[in-house]
Amino acid sequence: MALACVGLPAAATGAQPDPVRHLARSLARQIAAPWPDRQYANGRFKDEVGGPSAYGEAVLGYSLIAVGLREDDRRLVRTGLRAIRYATDPRSPRDGKTSVIQNAGVGLAYNLAERRLGHDPLWERFRPVARDFISRQPLVHLRADNELFSNKLLFESLEVLAFHSSGVTSSRTSTIVGPHRDRIAGYATGFLRDRVPSLFAGDVRTVDGDPTLLLSDRPDDPLAYMGLTTGLYARGIARLGDEAGGDPRVAVRRSAEAAWRLMAPDGDVAW
Repeated sequence: MALACVGLPAAATGAQPDPVRHLARSLARQIAAPWPDRQYANGRFKDEVGGPSAYGEAVLGYSLIAVGLREDDRRLVRTGLRAIRYATDPRSPRDGKTSVIQNAGVGLAYNLAERRLGHDPLWERFRPVARDFISRQPLVHLRADNELFSNKLLFESLEVLAFHSSGVTSSRTSTIVGPHRDRIAGYATGFLRDRVPSLFAGDVRTVDGDPTLLLSDRPDDPLAYMGLTTGLYARGIARLGDEAGGDPRVAVRRSAEAAWRLMAPDGDVAW
C-alpha cells in the first residue's frame, strides 16, 4: 500500500499489486467507459433523469480526464475536456446559481490539465474559457471561523486551493482569485487543518477499544454522505501536504474505522 501511494511500480519493488487499488481502478474504468458515447457535441452529457445541472459536467469531466490520463485513453481525456468546456461556458444552460461543487470540479480539472496537458491542442483551445470562469467566481460559504460543517464547505475549500494554485488572478474584490486571494486561501487551510478537527472533537466514540468518528453533514450525520465527506476531506488534507498536521489525518482514519464498523457484509454503508 505504501509503495503504491508514492507511485513506485509494484514490479520494480518486488511487492505484490495492491488488490484494493486494482479493484478501484477497474471500477473507475467501468464507470468511465459509457460516457464518450453519451455526450452531445457541445460537451453536455445525456441525462434522461436530471437534465442540465450546475455541476454534473464539471465533476464528471474532471473524473474522465483523470481516468483517461491514468489509463492512457485519449478518448476519455477528450470527452472530459469537452465537458469542462461546457461547464465553464457562460452560454451553457445551468440553474443560474454559483455551485461550489461545479467550481471545485473545474479547479481540479484545470490544475490537472495544466500539469499533464499543457501543450495539448484541445486544452490550449479551452484554457482561456476556463481561466475566465475561474477569474469570475465569488466566495460563497467559507469564512475565517466557520462554526458549521457541511460537504459544501469541503468542496469550497478544494475549490479555493485549486483556484489559488491555478495562477489565475482578478482585480475584482468579490472573487476568490481577486486581491484577497491569499487571505481566502488561508480560510480554506484553516478550515481543513484546524476547524474540522475542532468541530468533531466531541463526536469520537470508542468501539471495541478503537476510536471512531462519523464524519458527515451536521446535524443529521447521514450515512449516505459519510463516504463523500471523508473522501473530500482526505483530498483536502492531501493538497495541504505537511501543512495539514496530524489532527486531520487522525480524523480521516477514525472516519474510515467508523465506516468499517458500520459496513454491511455486501459493503453497503447506507441504505
